[in-house]
Amino acid sequence: GSDDNVLPLPAPDGVFAPQHILAALAQRGLRTVLVEGGGETISAFLRAGRLHRLHVLLAPLLIGPGREAFHLPAIERLPAARRFAMSAYPLGSDVLLDCDLES
Repeated sequence: GSDDNVLPLPAPDGVFAPQHILAALAQRGLRTVLVEGGGETISAFLRAGRLHRLHVLLAPLLIGPGREAFHLPAIERLPAARRFAMSAYPLGSDVLLDCDLES
């Protein structure tokens, strides 16, 4: 029926938790999920530890202060920063950064 594509999930304060989204999709057999989103969406998945790979596209544009790319807790010292393997791929004048967050 038409309800086959509806996933009722808790959304306290109007926000879905990444772990609930992924658990509901896994129950339907979806084990690999592409999350396309802005800073808030991607940050939520990063904070929840639910991203295995991150693609960031950089363009040669200066647009002022803009918005934060990621909303994550600050670190006190550089050794506490999360490190990962990364490859860069030119796409015309842009660059795609492929970040393996599990490395």
